[in-house]
Amino acid sequence: MKKKVKSKGKPLAKKKISKPVVEEKKAPLLGPESLGKKKAAPCKPKEFVPVVLQDFHRRTCLQLNRTSTHSHYVEMDNAGLTVERLPHEEFGRRFFKSLEEYDIKRAAARFLAYGASAGMTATAKAQLEHVTKHGTAPDVSTHIAERAAPTHLAAFVKRVNRDAPITWVTKKNPRQAGSGRHSRWQKYFGAKTVGEFLNRGGSLGDLRFDQSQGHLKTTEKG
Repeated sequence: MKKKVKSKGKPLAKKKISKPVVEEKKAPLLGPESLGKKKAAPCKPKEFVPVVLQDFHRRTCLQLNRTSTHSHYVEMDNAGLTVERLPHEEFGRRFFKSLEEYDIKRAAARFLAYGASAGMTATAKAQLEHVTKHGTAPDVSTHIAERAAPTHLAAFVKRVNRDAPITWVTKKNPRQAGSGRHSRWQKYFGAKTVGEFLNRGGSLGDLRFDQSQGHLKTTEKG
């Protein structure tokens, strides 16, 4: 038998055969279009629906709308109707009870009827008329900082003696600090005549109320 002769030298290296790289195809994500659905439209913020509330003394107010920080409202007040605002936390502490059984349009109509005799600002009147008709209130944030001059029944305004002098008895602001009435007092306090009182933002309701409480004296009965 022949003996196998081993070959001298280094053994030949095996050639590496590179395999073709196959890219994995990812399945497309199923979106609204692929499912045959239309893209959802951006959600519009819900329109605030006015509501009637009550405080601990059973006084009512009509909350017109809310911003991110404040609540705008009209309070049934002896001094007349104005659109006022309070921070949400303070408003919630004061007007704690919601009167959901009240129809909002009928409530606004009652506020209007009261304001016609007690007095109301132009902004309050416009807001209440809008609520009476549509059940919602337009944005009032641009009208809060400076209140419009109070407007009342035309015949009633004509009878007012704007030159009637005013004598102030109460020197310290008697209204609740932080309220709209408190800031309103700061504006009209010190007026020497009824005309100046009204021009500074006071209403005939304010005049009548302050006179009945003994805060001021004037020959004009309001």
